[in-house]
Amino acid sequence: QNGTEREVTGTVQRAGGELRAETQSPDGSAHVLLPTVTRMPVASIGYVVDKLRAGMASFSMLSFDAQGSGKAFRVDVAQIVDSALRRRPPSEEPVDVPGQSWPIQMSFKHGGKDKPVFSMTARLFDSGVLDRVTVDADVVTVAADLKTLEMHPSPSCR
Repeated sequence: QNGTEREVTGTVQRAGGELRAETQSPDGSAHVLLPTVTRMPVASIGYVVDKLRAGMASFSMLSFDAQGSGKAFRVDVAQIVDSALRRRPPSEEPVDVPGQSWPIQMSFKHGGKDKPVFSMTARLFDSGVLDRVTVDADVVTVAADLKTLEMHPSPSCR
């Protein structure tokens, strides 16, 4: 974060009809009670890909941000037109990413508010890879383009 490496550890457990997250970081520990349909970030991307593959043009989900805010966000996802994505600088060659892809916009909201904390547009590939990312956090806009890609086998998680 901001050029400084930090480590966040913790657990997320379902018990007694509840979903609880406990995290430990250099900033201290946090205990959060989450809605039961909340997904972790990697599972959220998989969920978005599955919905887009099924032809859903827009939908919402809950995603937990363990490293940044330690809160759950309502994420509104919408497929957009290609022309809505920021153009890649002409001096940069696009990276060939295998698989299907979609131009998307994601708006991240929390606390029951209608105004997003931030929004993001990107090209999302079915592998979970993102390109032409633009994050609008109201006071700052951050853009990133995929420069290289080296695919590795998926790990087997227990």
